[in-house]
Amino acid sequence: MTVPAILASKVLVQRHRIHPKHVEPLAAVFERCHTQTMPPGRTICDEGGQASELFILLSGRVIVKKKDYQGVSKQLATMKAPSIFGHMALVGQTLRTATCITDTECQVAWLDRRLFETLMGELGEQGKAFRWLIVSSMLMQHGKASREIRRLTGQAHHPQIEDDDIDGLTASLHGW
Repeated sequence: MTVPAILASKVLVQRHRIHPKHVEPLAAVFERCHTQTMPPGRTICDEGGQASELFILLSGRVIVKKKDYQGVSKQLATMKAPSIFGHMALVGQTLRTATCITDTECQVAWLDRRLFETLMGELGEQGKAFRWLIVSSMLMQHGKASREIRRLTGQAHHPQIEDDDIDGLTASLHGW
């Protein structure tokens, strides 16, 4: 396995609170992906485009932009490696909701819909590690969006989920 795949899987497993036993299977998933080194300023995916790939940022930084109601592109975030993106539209079978552009030279891995669906259905360790990453990432994204909506609307803050709550949920799923 390549060093970027192993390093990315270690960080993502830790960040997403996935059991450490999934580091190697997740790195093996990344090895099944296509990879490319992209220069700064390269568009990876466009807002409104078809969602046919999921992306893994192995190195570098990516700028996320979205058009406002007047059609003016606004920067929403900067992702740093390792990160996965593009999965929300792939799972929901919707159009891309943002444009992602390389900010620095980036090594990007991607998998197409066919491999995505294969991995989601695989019963082995690679499929299990991949599903954990996808579900965890979607939950984290949803939590961030919910907090931002509460901030923007001035709603009272709700208690944050504690680490113990997440660990308890993980344990109750018995390694799904």
